Amino acid sequence: MYKKYIPFLLLLISTLSFGQNIHFQAIGVENGISQPTVTSIYQDEFGIIWIGTKDGLNRYNGTDFHIFRPIENDKNSLYNNNIGTICGDKNGHIYIRCKYAVVEYDIRKNIFHTIRNNNIQAIDYGNSRLWVCTRDSLFTYNRKKDKLEYYYHLDSVRISCVTEDHEGNLYVGTMNKGLYIIDSNKKWLNYLPEKDITCIYEDSKKNIWVGTKDDGLFRLDRNGVQINYKDGPYKNRLSSNYIRCIVEDNQGNYWIGTFKGLDKLDTTNNITHYSEDNKPYSLSNSSIICMMKDQQGTFWIGTYYGGINLFNPDYEIYTYYYPDESQKGKLTSPFAGRMKEDSKGGIWIATEGGGVNYLDRKTKSFIEYKHSNQSNSLASNTIQALYLDEKNQILWIGTLKGGLDKLNLKTQKFTNYRHVPGQKNTLINDIIRKIIPYKGNLLLATHNGIGLFNPETGECTKLLTDSKLNNRQIIDMHLDKHNNLWFSYYLGLVKYNISTHKRDEYFVPNTSEKVIGSNLIN
Repeated sequence: MYKKYIPFLLLLISTLSFGQNIHFQAIGVENGISQPTVTSIYQDEFGIIWIGTKDGLNRYNGTDFHIFRPIENDKNSLYNNNIGTICGDKNGHIYIRCKYAVVEYDIRKNIFHTIRNNNIQAIDYGNSRLWVCTRDSLFTYNRKKDKLEYYYHLDSVRISCVTEDHEGNLYVGTMNKGLYIIDSNKKWLNYLPEKDITCIYEDSKKNIWVGTKDDGLFRLDRNGVQINYKDGPYKNRLSSNYIRCIVEDNQGNYWIGTFKGLDKLDTTNNITHYSEDNKPYSLSNSSIICMMKDQQGTFWIGTYYGGINLFNPDYEIYTYYYPDESQKGKLTSPFAGRMKEDSKGGIWIATEGGGVNYLDRKTKSFIEYKHSNQSNSLASNTIQALYLDEKNQILWIGTLKGGLDKLNLKTQKFTNYRHVPGQKNTLINDIIRKIIPYKGNLLLATHNGIGLFNPETGECTKLLTDSKLNNRQIIDMHLDKHNNLWFSYYLGLVKYNISTHKRDEYFVPNTSEKVIGSNLIN
């Protein structure tokens, strides 16, 4: 054991970047947590999440919270509502450190039992037993005898945390004399003697990570190297030297909870920083207190005043785009509608009030097309429909009350088509909800029936001219491979075969054999 850790200090140079592509889901007081300061998180063998706060122990089943607090004159209730640490034996028992006491909770019996109620500084369930630390001594808990059994004493220390590694070695962190390593023969070594230790973690490679209050993060490598990660005046450091927790994800990245935010140390030694800001889905609070990875790889992050934040790095496949006034080339409206992807992977986006946006997914930047007083612009900023004719490099744009716009992607020139009352073969309506290509023409769903538009001549005629459907507000439509045009209006759904002119109606009132549900189809 003594040869494994050679006290050689190596300052690792890494790269710091800021990332907000992670979607943090916040769970706060408004969702049922008893208090916003989350001090510990633990998942038991049944998958239930236990959350410690400054005001009670929370049990969360994914839907509902149940809060445990002390009950006066009930010895089987929680000793104190100020929770510090939660761990368990995965065999029906949870252990809670609360206000210098250690309490056992029997899951099956729903009973709390106070093991000791004074001078408890740290607890941890190791390989097969519960470790309980007072200010300067270590104990193990004997459940059969219901007593703490003395294990070891350290002179003149203030114990802050304890962890047992896979070989049964104890790592004891103190707030005045660094880290102690105690082997199964009770022989010890003292590392980082000048540091205040806040947390200890063993990773999948059996390396030991040690967080400190003022000196960053240390890794005790199995190859005999001691590495220190710190913040500082450079851009390639941790966000804070005050480390509170560290957890490894399923890809081998390390997530580090600090006083000033969450840091990701990836497998290439790059550091990405996540913090609280005004952007949607960011951390609810930058001061991270605790962290836990559940059975599905989801991270549960406890914050100082923002409750819990959830994310799963295994399934973090989304990139969130939103209107940001500080960002050049931003999404122009939070109301995004129909979208079309081009052969380059770019996305044309119809917005309500923000015109048309083009997203270059390689650069993650936007180009906006909006209505202006200039002659060459959109007719309206409220966009209802898009159709991309990539062969001819034309984008067709259906607007609300602005008719049909044609954008020539080569010349960036707009052509507008409108309904002109009393004039034959103009658009049948200036509100266009959907555009579908059909045999060189465009089918337009409008608020006055379905128009058949000729892109070459700009002329438009009605597809259906019978009195029942020729002036309906068409909500949506779809053309299937059999030339059936399906469209919806406020009374129901119609299937119309363009070749045979056969028509069927569904969900329409007074046709009881075909009525299935609501007749308003969006």
